[in-house]
Amino acid sequence: WGTNDSDNIYMKHKKWSNWKQIPGKLKQVSVDSETNRVYGVNSSGKIFYRGLNKSPLPRFLRRRSEWVTCSGSSNNICALGKGYIWSIGSDKIAYYAKKPFNRNHRWTKKGPLANLINLTADYKYVYGLTSNGEIYRASVMGNSDWVKILTSNNARQIHAGANYFYVTLNNDQVYRLDKNFKTVKAVSYTHL
Repeated sequence: WGTNDSDNIYMKHKKWSNWKQIPGKLKQVSVDSETNRVYGVNSSGKIFYRGLNKSPLPRFLRRRSEWVTCSGSSNNICALGKGYIWSIGSDKIAYYAKKPFNRNHRWTKKGPLANLINLTADYKYVYGLTSNGEIYRASVMGNSDWVKILTSNNARQIHAGANYFYVTLNNDQVYRLDKNFKTVKAVSYTHL
């Protein structure tokens, strides 16, 4: 799943050679494999989700084509963490809620880290990128303090994978780091 600069939504199934456009407009999406949902945020900060189906898209569109509105507002949403979904509020502070997140769930504020622009998570940690390029992490359950792990002055996006951590710079260059945050390698990517 992904979005482009025009807020168009795309999905690519492993059986397809090309990306397929999905109905709706979102500026950012995050897939939650625990609850089989994809979450998204539109340009107004509204949060949405829809069900996933492991089968190819045509069947998916026939069965679950509606986006459902959730409570709260967000600049960025992350559904990757084990048991919890994370969000950056309009105050640029992180919030979290237990999965599965539905229409009327309440968010819990995770301070005091401020000026967040991007969040990602893995099964153990949530990671936050601040506007000045500092990257922090805390327990994905929200029960530990933020710890600074890295600074990258021109970072604009971060992503935690199973074995690697990715940092996208303002010039669209993507770097892959191992989980000890020491070994760095430039990688290629597909631009939507």
